[in-house]
Amino acid sequence: MGSRRLTLLATLLAVSAGCGGTAPTAAEQPVGPIPDVIAVVCGNPGAVVVAPHSVRPRRDGVHLAIVNQTGTRLSYTLRYSDGAGGGGDAPAGETEVVWPAPVGHTEVVCYGPAGPADPSKLHGEPFQVVDPDGIWLSPALQCKHRTSFTMNGVYAEGTLGEKGVPAEIARRELEKQGLLRNDDSVEPAGYPEQEQPVVRVVRDGRTIASLAYVPDGHSGWLQETFSGCTGAGLEAGGS
Repeated sequence: MGSRRLTLLATLLAVSAGCGGTAPTAAEQPVGPIPDVIAVVCGNPGAVVVAPHSVRPRRDGVHLAIVNQTGTRLSYTLRYSDGAGGGGDAPAGETEVVWPAPVGHTEVVCYGPAGPADPSKLHGEPFQVVDPDGIWLSPALQCKHRTSFTMNGVYAEGTLGEKGVPAEIARRELEKQGLLRNDDSVEPAGYPEQEQPVVRVVRDGRTIASLAYVPDGHSGWLQETFSGCTGAGLEAGGS
């Protein structure tokens, strides 16, 4: 265990008594380099984000060290500024997880195995994802008419995906369907090494489509979702 993790655990132990209380204020946050892992102490319900309330992403996403000191299994949920999010289990002890949280405001909340039925009703502890190195590229659509569509890929068990680089796979598929213009850019989005890659299509300076991929378990990629701007001629772009 490296010195960075030892320092992190010492800080977590120091604040564990405040689990479920209010997070340190901005005035209490130490001044210094932005860490590349953010510490979250989980209570039932509640969460404390250990200062500083900022994290710098790595190439695979945003790393969180979730420390559950209740002795029972908890769950956690992340809420991103763009309305998306995710979550998972927080077993007793420390768990490091990685999420493709976008740059900006994110909230985290912890809760027990009995509920709640709707975690979105719980107060979330905020933190900021700060990207000084420009690692993250937004896949958010920028539609002229503010309307869009999303299609989900449905596959039989054992379906094999295409091998290769997801951006190249996306370009081949869209070109085959005649959906691209000559000056369209098809490029990776999100974080360059995130577990489930995302590709965006940029036309005239606007992102008009995004494609999300999941591994097929055999070194190939399956298109999970295809989202596009209505009116851009992309409605046939799903797998």
